[in-house]
Amino acid sequence: MIWRGWGKGPGLVLLHGGQGSWAHWVRNIADLAKHYEVWVVDLPGMGESAMPLEPWNEKTIAMQLVESTQTILKGSFFDLVGFSFGGLIAGHMAALHPAMLRSLTLVGAPALGLPVAKLDLRRWRGIPEGNARDEVHRHNMLQLMIGDVGSVDELALAIQRFTNEVVELRSRSLALGDSLSQALAKVAVPTHGIWGMDDVLVRGQHEALKTILARFNVGLEFIPAAGHWVQYERAAQFDKALRTWLNRVANLRGVNQSAMVSGL
Repeated sequence: MIWRGWGKGPGLVLLHGGQGSWAHWVRNIADLAKHYEVWVVDLPGMGESAMPLEPWNEKTIAMQLVESTQTILKGSFFDLVGFSFGGLIAGHMAALHPAMLRSLTLVGAPALGLPVAKLDLRRWRGIPEGNARDEVHRHNMLQLMIGDVGSVDELALAIQRFTNEVVELRSRSLALGDSLSQALAKVAVPTHGIWGMDDVLVRGQHEALKTILARFNVGLEFIPAAGHWVQYERAAQFDKALRTWLNRVANLRGVNQSAMVSGL
């Protein structure tokens, strides 16, 4: 598993989305690394990481991430953030080994039991490299990842091209159903959700999403004018929302620890 790290401070681990890589967080790292020791992984079978050990599913991948993360952070506590498929894996990590976490943040995560959106995703395989293939990648980004056509810049296109063309793990089937909801029922750490208001995967289902997350005591905030890839499309707003939430968690832990000390 390939990890990249930046910054100093409390540990912060970021998991990217399906058919993605660490680059899903490329517009967030500089800001977050001013406040945290940021670690970003290429999930198994994606980016530059090898395929997961077999037999693989969301739970076995999560356990491999638990073990790898404990090695990277040398057993220290950390905050865990998972985007899309990475949110599914993060939820299972939190259910399997909550003792290592300060908090969990879900970003546009699937597998919560909501109806699956129908998308017009086109095949790029078989199309020669160049403008024609890039147009397919651009189309697919606007179908799934990005809400505003103006946000599909050359960097976003380059990330989409690279991550889709090197991926080995086909993760979409794991993102169906309600596997994340099942995991959240076992999660005991403070948990929060950040979604793009225009995320096509929850279009017309904002209240249903809110109801599902509230069942597990998970707060939810929407960032306006942002699609599924919210942390790229509205990076500054996302970073502010995430840091505000993590500061709340840190303050809560400080209050709880003070109460424990005063009661001794």
